[in-house]
Amino acid sequence: MDRSIGRDEIKLGNNGFAWSAGVSVGYVLKRNFGARLFCDYSSTSTSLGLSPSTELGIMDISSKNRTIHALTWGATASILF
Repeated sequence: MDRSIGRDEIKLGNNGFAWSAGVSVGYVLKRNFGARLFCDYSSTSTSLGLSPSTELGIMDISSKNRTIHALTWGATASILF
């Protein structure tokens, strides 16, 4: 049996600390064409609360602090004027 958590059972807080950093390298390949590689990292601290749900087996209100990490890699190509 599939079980899913809906909006009523989970609450995300918005009172955490967030920061991000990134690096990019660009290069002009030809006179009117360039390329760029980039990498960005971000970290966010947030609170996560679960409401009681007998269907999901959650009997008590539960709250935890969690850190969410995101790493993004990418590349771009550009026409230069």
